[in-house]
Amino acid sequence: MAKGHGLDYYGVLHSVVELVYAEGMKVHLFKYRWFDTGAQSMKMDQYGNLSVNTATSAYEDDPFVFATTVKQVFYLDDLAKGDAWKIANIVHPRNIYRAATLGVTIPGPEADAYQEPNAVGIHDVATVRDNNVKHG
Repeated sequence: MAKGHGLDYYGVLHSVVELVYAEGMKVHLFKYRWFDTGAQSMKMDQYGNLSVNTATSAYEDDPFVFATTVKQVFYLDDLAKGDAWKIANIVHPRNIYRAATLGVTIPGPEADAYQEPNAVGIHDVATVRDNNVKHG
């Protein structure tokens, strides 16, 4: 699902495209097969469930969206309307936070990463067995 111009757009993810620009900057795009969002292709029932006709398609000339602008949706069979109709169930992920909303500052690349002096439970490197070496 993607939002744009006051409308919600529903579709199925077709592929993921990664564009790499100079200096390693990356942009991720999602390519979708969009469903028609017209009044005949989307119906709301008395319980607030939105059904989408997945046999219709639209926006074939504009399949790409930024990965940051979409939400995950599960489609459930709408048994009342038929095979092509699916109920769009929007996923609300839990326990996922942006560091900026928590008041945490993220150090820049110049900051040294912290590392424990010894790995937990391994006191002597000689006691570590390398499984890729034939013993014997």
